Amino acid sequence: MKVIKNKHFSVYNFRLSKVKLASVFGSLALLIMGLFMVPNFAPEATHAEGANADPTISIIPAGDLELDVNPTASGNFGSVSANVSVSTTNTTGYTFTMSTVGTSTDLTNSRIDYTQSGNQNLKITNLSASTAQSSFANNKWGYNVSKSNTYIKGAANTYVPVPNSNSQQSDKEIEVTDTTGSNTYTFRYGVKADLALPSGDYSNTLVYSATANPLPTMQNFDYAACQALTADQTVTLYDSRDDTPYTVAKLQDGNCWMTQNLELGKYGTSMNLTSDTSNVSSSGYTLNFSYANNSVYKGNSNKYGNYYSWPQATAGSGTTTEGEDAPYDICPKGWRLPSASSTGATDSEFYTMLNHYIATGTWSSNYWSDVNTSNLTNAPVSLVFPGYMDSSNGSISDQNSRSDWWSATASGVSGAFDLHVYKNSTNSSVSPRIRYTNTGGFSVRCLLDKPVIKNGMYMQDVTQEQVSNTPTDVTYTLKDKRDEKEYTVAKLQDGNLWMTQNLALGDSTAMNLTQANSNVGPSGFTLPASVTEGSWTGSDDNPEFFNYAGNYASQQATNKYGNYYNWPAATAGSGTSATTSGDAQYSICPKNWHLPSAGNSYTASEQYIMLNNYITTGTWNSGTFPSWSDVTITEYADAPISLVFAGYYSGNLNDQGSSSNWWQSTAYDNDDAYYFGARSNGRVTPRFSSFKRLGFSVRCLMPGA
Repeated sequence: MKVIKNKHFSVYNFRLSKVKLASVFGSLALLIMGLFMVPNFAPEATHAEGANADPTISIIPAGDLELDVNPTASGNFGSVSANVSVSTTNTTGYTFTMSTVGTSTDLTNSRIDYTQSGNQNLKITNLSASTAQSSFANNKWGYNVSKSNTYIKGAANTYVPVPNSNSQQSDKEIEVTDTTGSNTYTFRYGVKADLALPSGDYSNTLVYSATANPLPTMQNFDYAACQALTADQTVTLYDSRDDTPYTVAKLQDGNCWMTQNLELGKYGTSMNLTSDTSNVSSSGYTLNFSYANNSVYKGNSNKYGNYYSWPQATAGSGTTTEGEDAPYDICPKGWRLPSASSTGATDSEFYTMLNHYIATGTWSSNYWSDVNTSNLTNAPVSLVFPGYMDSSNGSISDQNSRSDWWSATASGVSGAFDLHVYKNSTNSSVSPRIRYTNTGGFSVRCLLDKPVIKNGMYMQDVTQEQVSNTPTDVTYTLKDKRDEKEYTVAKLQDGNLWMTQNLALGDSTAMNLTQANSNVGPSGFTLPASVTEGSWTGSDDNPEFFNYAGNYASQQATNKYGNYYNWPAATAGSGTSATTSGDAQYSICPKNWHLPSAGNSYTASEQYIMLNNYITTGTWNSGTFPSWSDVTITEYADAPISLVFAGYYSGNLNDQGSSSNWWQSTAYDNDDAYYFGARSNGRVTPRFSSFKRLGFSVRCLMPGA
């Protein structure tokens, strides 16, 4: 018996003493060698006050396995049991598994040459399903396991197949715990053998593995996990950058906030932050800890945290434009500094949160006065008063009477906004948006970032969760990874994210599109070089496009007409004259985006569904060619739809300034495909057909969740 502890978070393996039974004439010895593993796991925080800084995990095998089976002509059953104890001081518990060491689950005899003809069946094979002891076939084996007389695998006198190294995790798992503690598991192995097997030792090797479960980190805590909490519920999460634990609460504004001040870093050292674990740019940020750099003062037992200048708090990304939020900060990845707003104190995220908790106090323009701060110092907000650090000499002032949290928002050339709380015996005040010189050392508490679309993102990186959380009719500027061109997009009132500028992909050289960044097939698609004026062939099968822009930057600054694609090009070669109905499978849209579908009726068109939320001045005509008439087109020339009249191309430009035509993914027949059309005379047709050979505009959409 041996106890294995992991104190240094490395891997320890050991074997049970090999059980070798002398062969007994007429008997079988079941030889099970146990390989016990305690794999690597992340350490608990060494900074946590009162926390165990040296978590352990151990496996204690209780005795060796010995099983003799005396075979009979009809088969004889035998079983052997062994206790295995697992314990850990890891606060998130462990995952305990068992399997054979390799892919074979057979019990084999080392004295038998299984390559010889006729010997292949001289072994004990695994059960194929849960089997009662009374129903065992000859020369089979299996196991069950119980804890505190409750069966986890199998049942009393019922056995299940032994998993191998390639089995599903759920088959190998004995138990997953979620707290510290110790448990004893009773494994029972059963075998039935007949006289067809020669006497001797039949063996396999089992692996018992106890792995400490990872700590719940701030970096892995997402918006869905936050929303699953109840209001004012507090949890403890670890910052994976230094394993410091922090209390976090879902407050009554519906957001998750740190309810302890950040204490990232140590005086006199520097720390390289990367975008893998921090809310910094892809180039990273080095946080230096020295008074000369207006750095940090390590927190004390009051959990005051560290003090950071605003340039440090914003990871060097803060601007000098009043009301503009820094794009990065030293918060954990997925978290950010709260915004103090560009418009005023009541729009500050500090105000929105604190307004739920300030029970006494008078709001006056930009602050609350006569506040009972005990409402804020208690959980869940848990405000503390660390004071601030004087950047000129590194001294701490107003400790126990003042609290300042940096926001992400600049207040001018040398200042930034913060939350300022001043406590005294007669008139405590709370200012959710007050400006201070950005070199002062203030505290940091981070806010879980809601996954929304942000300016500058790549179109291919947008997720459906971000679309769902993004407000409607707000325009953002995103980039296409394929050529770095920018496009405005908006989540429109149908719940989908639409391009609100026409696609301008492609130029005078061919472009190879792959599934990595485009909505194309597995073999990819080559968008050919743009045709020159007058060289349009007018093919229903060969992709063609005309690069009207010439100079993309110039076009973006003026008409934003984009390029003109025939239907085979718009559908990335998946739509041709052979496509006579239904939707083409692919398109030249960015990955996860697609051409709008015309559906199977006018009202099923994705453009109809979207526009029906906006067109209020027109009259719907449901005749042969259903459309809206008398639409005030100018209403849709501005954001969020931003309709433009690019016309179409058929060897030369036509109707530019008076018509708009966007390809849809749906074929009409061998010659035609559906498109969305709008005319400057006020007619809007959400589902019409035209020749596949014509060059129309493309706007893509990404579905909402």
